Amino acid sequence: MAIFMKQSNFLLGVLAGSITASVAVLLTTSQSGEQLRANMKSKSCNLQSMIEDIKAKASELVESIQHLTTEAKANLPETIEEIKQSVMVWQQSTEPHKNNLSQEIDSIQKSIEQLEQQIAKQQNH
Repeated sequence: MAIFMKQSNFLLGVLAGSITASVAVLLTTSQSGEQLRANMKSKSCNLQSMIEDIKAKASELVESIQHLTTEAKANLPETIEEIKQSVMVWQQSTEPHKNNLSQEIDSIQKSIEQLEQQIAKQQNH
């Protein structure tokens, strides 16, 4: 709905600009009436063609956005599930390493405590 409103506002702006330009040409032209009418008719046809082209392209854009939205809505749940599965597999694959690292950290902490005790004994003697 918002896209339609923006599209309508854009088309109204193009139309208003075209009318303003036409009035300015009428007031400042140095052509004869017959030449001016022929020129205006030609420009009017060109303007109508441009407006139709803009409408067609805007319609294609709306359809494309709707298609992408529909596709995203259809694929999003599957993608979320795949991401959840990937995270779960990663967690499972890193769990043994996590346990090993935890054991190594505990071992290092015990070694540090033993070294601190040895240093403390040597300083007391």
